Amino acid sequence: MFYGVLEPETRTISYCSAGHPPALFYSARNDSITDLTDVHLPIGATDASVVYSTSSIVFEPGDCLLIYTDGLTDCRKTGVRGGELFGQTNLEKLFASFAKKKVESIANGIFDHVIHFSSGKMRDDIAFFVIKLGPTI
Repeated sequence: MFYGVLEPETRTISYCSAGHPPALFYSARNDSITDLTDVHLPIGATDASVVYSTSSIVFEPGDCLLIYTDGLTDCRKTGVRGGELFGQTNLEKLFASFAKKKVESIANGIFDHVIHFSSGKMRDDIAFFVIKLGPTI
């Protein structure tokens, strides 16, 4: 689960990730990708005494965030069992290559590339979304 609260006035997202792969944050100012590695155990995977903490990021114009399930990184080359995994590193490079585009182009580009990589033979579900801050007035 990834849970986030967006505060438009401060351009801040406070979030907690439980069992999800680390979200990817693109900083337009630094032209760099950071993985948000503060991921906790999946909800229900351990006893009730586990404390889930929140983190936050502040968006500047052009910054974007990619949140996704492991089906995106776990797809295999040409869909063949035992084929090369797409993986985290390839996803970071792919996200970086699209991050300066409009949000629809980012999402479509990632989806199209992963479908092509796996020859359309996905063995796991894919779910992801992109949040991008446009220019401020």
